[in-house]
Amino acid sequence: MSKLQSLRRAHIPLLTLIPAAVALADRTATPAAGPETPSAAYASEVPPDEVDNSQEEAIGTGQQSLPIAQAISEIVDQHVQGRGGHERLKGIASVDYTGTRYVDCEHYPLQARTARSNQSRTWIKTGDGSTVESVRSDDDIQVHGAPQGLRIEQERALLQTFDFYGPLIDWDRKRYDVRRLGMEKLTGVLAWKLEVDRPDGYRQILWLNSHYGDIVKEIIFDPQGSPVLEIDRHDFRSVEGSRFAFAIEYKAPDGTLLASDRIQRVEVKRAPS
Repeated sequence: MSKLQSLRRAHIPLLTLIPAAVALADRTATPAAGPETPSAAYASEVPPDEVDNSQEEAIGTGQQSLPIAQAISEIVDQHVQGRGGHERLKGIASVDYTGTRYVDCEHYPLQARTARSNQSRTWIKTGDGSTVESVRSDDDIQVHGAPQGLRIEQERALLQTFDFYGPLIDWDRKRYDVRRLGMEKLTGVLAWKLEVDRPDGYRQILWLNSHYGDIVKEIIFDPQGSPVLEIDRHDFRSVEGSRFAFAIEYKAPDGTLLASDRIQRVEVKRAPS
């Protein structure tokens, strides 16, 4: 056997082990979401063989973006289809949520009801028996009590930018300006990155799972252009044909975890046909 053949054979075991090691790392880097791990990373539902790892070096950890080939209409269409389609989605009249708000080592019962058009009400029972209530109606925003984990301005930003069907549904009719910012790889997710400018002066940066269309990450900017709140969504499940996030994390602009919501039950109510 020549020296060249010996060198080639010596490298075969190492090269064949590399894909297995990468696959093992991918499986162990995605912790499951749940009350025991309120800060768990987004659990990707993208099959590992459909993630283009050849772009990993270019995409890095989300600090750089790749150009998007898809038109905004294609991205929105996938987002809509992942939520059950436009007609089925618009048939939803209200959604009730039951879950738990986690703040540091404390946890509080949480209930929320959202309804068209753009109405939202959230109740959180605190340790002293009082109730924090956040309300958005057609013409007003009210916050009663201190939001658990969030500052008042962060809670108000959530209510101000709340959209029952989401910011991308009928975005042109709502006079939103939507722009493509590129693609980024989050934790195990190759995501489209969009910017949404709203008539009220608020701005949202959205990251959408490029496989399912879920909005997995969002940053809200106030009318002065300052980041107010980051929202990370994961553990998406189908309820009545539409996908909902059962785990939501709220973070400060510097990435500090403020609070986590874990949803135990989602009830979808449809308008009479």
